[in-house]
Formats: sequence, C-alpha cells, structure tokens
Amino acid sequence: MKAIRIHGRGGPEQLFFEDAPLPEVRSGDVLVRVRATGITPTELTWDESYQNADGTARIPGIPGHEVAGVVERMAPDITDFRPGDEVYGLADFPRDGAAAEFAAVRAANLALKPHSISHEQAAALPLSALTAWQALFEHGHLASGQSILIHGGAANMWRDDISLRWNYHLLAKPGYVLLMTNYTGSTDAQAAAWVTASNVTTGTDAFHFGTNNFAGGAVCP
Repeated sequence: MKAIRIHGRGGPEQLFFEDAPLPEVRSGDVLVRVRATGITPTELTWDESYQNADGTARIPGIPGHEVAGVVERMAPDITDFRPGDEVYGLADFPRDGAAAEFAAVRAANLALKPHSISHEQAAALPLSALTAWQALFEHGHLASGQSILIHGGAANMWRDDISLRWNYHLLAKPGYVLLMTNYTGSTDAQAAAWVTASNVTTGTDAFHFGTNNFAGGAVCP
C-alpha cells in the first residue's frame, strides 16, 4: 500500500510518501480502507509516534490516528462490523496510524459513520469530540438541566463541547456570551444559532462549571 511514513524525530521534513506493508490485523482488529484521516500538529513531538506500547522503536511509522473509511475485513473474533461498513474512530497512538491506504484499528475504537456526514467530517471528530466528552461528562459530571459557560468555543474541542451541550438540552446563563467566532460555515440551523449571543438559550442563574479554551482547555467547576 501507499503511506506517509515518519523516518525520524523532527518535523514535516521527516515525512515521506512511499510504499509500506499492509498492517497486521491482530485479534480484536478491523482493517479499514482509509478515506480520510487527521494528523494532529503536535503529533510529531509525541513519543508514541515513534515507539510501540512496550517502548520499542517504531521507525518508520505512520502518523494520523483519527480515521474514517470502509471496513475491508475483520479479525475472526470481531462480529460487530462487516465488510463494506462505513466507520470512523481513533486508532491507538502506540501503533501505526491512518495516513495510508489501510489502517488496522481495534474494533472497540470504531463506530459506524453517520450517513449525514462525509468521511472528511467524520475523520475530524474523534480526538476533539472524545476530549470534549471526557471534560463534560467524566470530569465535569454534567447532567441534563445543568448549565455551562464555554469560553473560547470556536476551537475544535469546544465546538464539539457545544454540540454535546446542545444535544443534552443544557442552558446558558443570561448575560453571558459563548465565544464561537468563525463558526458561521455550518448550514445546520442549530449551529447557526450558536454564533450570536442573541440566540443563546437562557434560563438559569448560575453555571455548574465552565470550560476555558484560552487557559489551555481548563475545566473550571
């Protein structure tokens, strides 16, 4: 297959488009024919980009762990997917990623891609959406009916945060603005409503906690 591979620590100068062997499909894996992937800008600084889970070197390696594509085949122990399924997810960091024609991804890290979004849109979701979910519900213990101030909501992570908040029918405090600059490209009517302060739903007197993207994504009780 063709792949983008890292040949050493550094920057883009260490990335090469070249032939690579097909990934090994281990127990629990799904082989995905990649349609889209995302490479995190800081990925080339992570140790996991250059080594396996046991610490041994993995050079050359394949970056890009957010993935969307079509199931090519599965390990014999996988029954949740079948060839031809459109999927998206997040490949384990201490393994080769998805900047290639094929990627082996644990089935537990994949989900069926919604029909309403493209592969490119799906591949942009996993890392930021999972981070937002963890901030809201695992660390913040947010529940339906509670409120949250999302400060700096235009960033990818908090844009997903806003989407999750909307879907959980949460309310924003009167008089406060959710800062969501440069998010006017969406054709979704709900997304358009997030852009201006005048359209922010109101109703509670206090926030249960806030997220501050200008402070490195801090969750503030």
